[in-house]
Amino acid sequence: VILSIISGIVYIILKKQPLWKIADISAPSFVLGIGITRLGCFLNGCCFGEPTQSSLGVVFPSDSAAGFTFSNVPLYPTQLFSSFKGFLIFFILLFLERYKKFDGFTFWLMLILFSVGRFIIDFFRYYEANAWVTILGLTLTVNQVIVIFLFLFSGFMWFFLKKKAKLERQL
Repeated sequence: VILSIISGIVYIILKKQPLWKIADISAPSFVLGIGITRLGCFLNGCCFGEPTQSSLGVVFPSDSAAGFTFSNVPLYPTQLFSSFKGFLIFFILLFLERYKKFDGFTFWLMLILFSVGRFIIDFFRYYEANAWVTILGLTLTVNQVIVIFLFLFSGFMWFFLKKKAKLERQL
């Protein structure tokens, strides 16, 4: 995700196009794509969750990655959580678009919401032992560490562009 965003930004800059306007236009499509593709992950049985006794648990067929790893065991359907996250962020962005006061608003807000959602969902998602790290006494997935930095950087950029636009309006 991060590399695709970076390569898109580089391309837009090289083509001398309005970076943040194009990023804002692209942001809702990006999260809509997440909502759709994670449905495919659910149907495929990949990107699955931890075992659960919750009523949310889904038993995957044995010929899927989830069913092979956890045979006849209910698992959190983290693919559906991620799909819901994508659709929810899509509708939030469309709703908040009317309140947009600066270019980059929608793009950076999308990354803020995406990182929060991904951080939470990763607590329910299954990862092998080598995908976990302990930092400052907290055990997190590598993806959670990445989205913490993504959240902080996105928040910084959102507030930076907001302040920049406010200063430009005052001139």
